[in-house]
Amino acid sequence: MIESTDRDSASPLQPGFGSRRPPILDTCHALASDSPVVAKHYPEFYTGEANSLTTAEG
Repeated sequence: MIESTDRDSASPLQPGFGSRRPPILDTCHALASDSPVVAKHYPEFYTGEANSLTTAEG
């Protein structure tokens, strides 16, 4: 029987991918490391300006 690990069940599209940078980041405009989507779902990998977060969310 093959046991699944957290890595096997984690999706690169879902938060909780672990401490590794999700490979899906920077593959399109919406998932650019400085986009509001990344700021919301992957804040530890967000590279944009902190000021733009309040503007994008507000």
